[in-house]
Amino acid sequence: MNSERSGTLGYSSFYKAIICSMALGSCTIDTKIRNPFAVQINKYSIYTNSSTHPFSFSPTWEESAFNGGTVLLYDNAFCEGTPTEVSLSGTDVHIDGLRDGKSYYAKVRVTNNSRNYESSCAFWVTVDMQAPMPATITAPLSDSYVSATHFVGAWNTVVDVGPAGLSEIPYKVRLYDQPSCAGSIIFTKNLASLTHVFDNLSANTFYSFDIQSTDKAGNWSTPICSAFMEVDLFAPGFVLTHTGSDQGYAATQTVSITVTNDAWASYWCLTEDLSFIPLSPADPCPGGQGPANGWHTTRPTNYDLSAGDGVKTVKLWLFDSAGNALTNKTPTYSIVLDTIAPGAFPVLGITGGSDLTIDDRLSQLVDPIVNWSPSSGASAYNVSILNLDLSMRCEENVGASITQQVLTDCELVPETDYIARVIARDEAGNLTQGTDLVFRVDVTPPGNFNILGVRGGVDTTLDTWAAQWPEVVWSSSSDAIVYQTSIQSMSGTIVCSEQSISITSYDFSTAGCPSLIHGMQYQVLVRSLDQADLVTIATNSPYIFRADTQAPVLNVTTAPNAIIRDTATDFEFTVSDDTSGLASVECNFNSGSYANCDSPYELSGLSQGSYSLSIRVKDVAGNEVISNHNFDVDLYPPVITVTDSPGAFVSEASEQFVFNVVDSGSSGVSFIECKLDGGSWAVCASPYLIPVVTDGAHEFRIRATDNLGHVSAETIINWFVDSTPPSIVFTSAPSDTVDTDATIEFEVTESETTVNIECDLDGGGWSSCTSPHNLTNLPSGTHSFSVRATNAAGLVSTQTVTWNVIALTSCKVILDTGGSVGDGMYMIDPDGAGGNAPISAYCEMTTNGGGWTWIIGNSNYASGNFPTAVSVSGVSVSYSGGQVSSYQGTGASGYCNVPAPFIGVTITVPHKEVYLYGYSQGYNATPSAWIDIGNDGYDYHWASTCHNCTAANTHNVTRSVASEVTSSYVNVNGNSCQYTGGNQAHIYVLKVR
Repeated sequence: MNSERSGTLGYSSFYKAIICSMALGSCTIDTKIRNPFAVQINKYSIYTNSSTHPFSFSPTWEESAFNGGTVLLYDNAFCEGTPTEVSLSGTDVHIDGLRDGKSYYAKVRVTNNSRNYESSCAFWVTVDMQAPMPATITAPLSDSYVSATHFVGAWNTVVDVGPAGLSEIPYKVRLYDQPSCAGSIIFTKNLASLTHVFDNLSANTFYSFDIQSTDKAGNWSTPICSAFMEVDLFAPGFVLTHTGSDQGYAATQTVSITVTNDAWASYWCLTEDLSFIPLSPADPCPGGQGPANGWHTTRPTNYDLSAGDGVKTVKLWLFDSAGNALTNKTPTYSIVLDTIAPGAFPVLGITGGSDLTIDDRLSQLVDPIVNWSPSSGASAYNVSILNLDLSMRCEENVGASITQQVLTDCELVPETDYIARVIARDEAGNLTQGTDLVFRVDVTPPGNFNILGVRGGVDTTLDTWAAQWPEVVWSSSSDAIVYQTSIQSMSGTIVCSEQSISITSYDFSTAGCPSLIHGMQYQVLVRSLDQADLVTIATNSPYIFRADTQAPVLNVTTAPNAIIRDTATDFEFTVSDDTSGLASVECNFNSGSYANCDSPYELSGLSQGSYSLSIRVKDVAGNEVISNHNFDVDLYPPVITVTDSPGAFVSEASEQFVFNVVDSGSSGVSFIECKLDGGSWAVCASPYLIPVVTDGAHEFRIRATDNLGHVSAETIINWFVDSTPPSIVFTSAPSDTVDTDATIEFEVTESETTVNIECDLDGGGWSSCTSPHNLTNLPSGTHSFSVRATNAAGLVSTQTVTWNVIALTSCKVILDTGGSVGDGMYMIDPDGAGGNAPISAYCEMTTNGGGWTWIIGNSNYASGNFPTAVSVSGVSVSYSGGQVSSYQGTGASGYCNVPAPFIGVTITVPHKEVYLYGYSQGYNATPSAWIDIGNDGYDYHWASTCHNCTAANTHNVTRSVASEVTSSYVNVNGNSCQYTGGNQAHIYVLKVR
């Protein structure tokens, strides 16, 4: 959709209206714009050098229907902004007011039969009113004369300052027959080169030329006039020439010099320094090549031009032997040095007579036409035909514009090879030989061949039937390089053809031919061509074939269902073809190979799996019909997999079963059934939730049936429901004690299942255990012993017993009567280091596992080192549940000699709060005291002693205690201490918590 390429206006406005509607939603579509392809600009030129330029357009309707319009001119390629509007009364108008350097784009808005049309934006013209810069003439540089009938003019490249650019042939030269470009114009010539040889000049005539340059807009620069050049054939002069070049050109720096009219000359100075003016031969000739200061002393025959291609202007000075100049006019001569050969180029081929194909074959004994590509810089060509030994047969010389030339009188011989050669020559005589072409005069057509037949569709047999556009096959034709074939109706109308085939067959099904008509006959023509375009037609052309585009009829009357449960089955079918006839009936079982088969086609010994059978029928023309059948053999029932079910023992009365049923065959699962505890089968699905059941053994069964009636084996799940946890009872357990060993006995009862028994002491971890359970070496403190019983259903019972192991702590109690009997103030020394402390002090000493130890001695042994005679160590009172045992002991001398008032008592007690009370009685008295007992959480224990026991009274130390006293006051009585010498009785009370 490029309107600029075609010059047709009318695309963009139409599509802008549509895009505006789709993209913005709020645009208003110009409904007056219709048929955007109806207006086309007629472009006169791309550039103009005028402010006025014609504009016209061509509508695609009848011009009589045109009702006027407007040209909209823009200075940008998008036709945006405010345009310049020019009214149209017809289809063309001259638009003025154009500005230099601007490119204009146009849209046309016209009316036709009351309907409006608007074109798209298109380029119209670029305005360029500026002429190129004037040229600079480089030869001749000054007024001079030549002694020849030609001279060389040269100039520099010019620059165009406008947007158009120089024309392809930008220079125009005019030759005048007077100096200063006056007089008559001899000729005018347009040139692309920067030099020109003015030749065929008249003697004794002054010449000058001017040059102008032009751009593509037609602007011409100011003409620049050259210096004059006088042609004087009688004055001394010279001519520079180069062998093989045109006059005025040289291909090498060394050129030949021919000096004329130089009688009396003894010195010759040839120089390219045009400013040199010698006064005598004594002035060195600049750039001169003679032996005397650059002067030649004999007439020169050669001159070496300065290096570098371009125009070389040489001046000649002549002096006689006396040193006098021989002429008042100094001749000059300009020559163009061109050392670059023409560009390389190929010889393309030979044509001739009716053979118009440019190639390396000439198919007729006619004058050959040699064709070549142009060579850059060439001014002429030499065209020749050579034998292979390079001997000449014929040649022609032609100008630079020729690239095709007929050669006559070559006398070519049939079936012979020749060389076509073209040599390009420029004006300086440089030569470039094009690539030689070896060609053959070939007048013998390709060899005879036959059409072998046609085949198409699935038919690979060459015959006279075709199911579709066929592949035509023929034998090889010797020397043929291409084949051409066509299929025609029997009346000769070409239906489809192909003109360039390099092999001996062509498949018309790829040629986009119209459809064959069923039952119609067609004829095939094939011909071969060699390189000389000589033709041979197939000997059996035309070859007749008939179209059969209808496939055979295949009717399968019996076939297995998609899924069967048998190991054998069969297929029954009928086939027919009423046109080309049947070629084959084949069967392909399980994607194997096709093989001939008949109906019925029987299958047996089938195993579980998927199977396929394809029945293929072909006719002679290559049509085929295929009937594909797939079926599965399903011999196995479904498989049930239980993925989630209760364990052998559970505690929940309701359980869920999750199972997956897969049919091992392909028929699929039809239904699933479940049964609970001998009930009836019922359709079920996974997951299946068992309703609440009673404690005891239960059974769940699952079975599945596939769509062919195969029933799976029953899946049976058995489990036991036990919802009652085990019972635990301690039959023997410790209470608080100082004993570090304990034995615990318990009973576990479980009615339904097995039970696992574990024990844990003080949170140390569960381990299997039995009853009774023995504990040893328990540390003091609180202990717990737990029994856990778990039945097979996972129900757990736990029972715990807790007790204290009481630690024993030592502390020393000093009973101090203060030196008098009956003093009830006693003190306690907790650390045994001496010194008094209040009796209510709190003892926290390390346990030694004992009970109470009472040591009685006199003051002489306060350190504890009691004499044997008076030692009563070993006297102890054990404490067990509030019971104090009695003790009797006797000293070594038969009596207790522990005089008052000092009595030392060491008591070992459990780790408890300890208070000790003391009461004194008189001699020969039975000790007794009232003790205030409170319900304060303390245990009260007491004992009585008599001191100063005599040997005769060996049972004078007795104690008695009442336990768990609850009354407020208790009268504590001790046994009487009887001693003739007098005794002192004491009562000790121990208060412990």
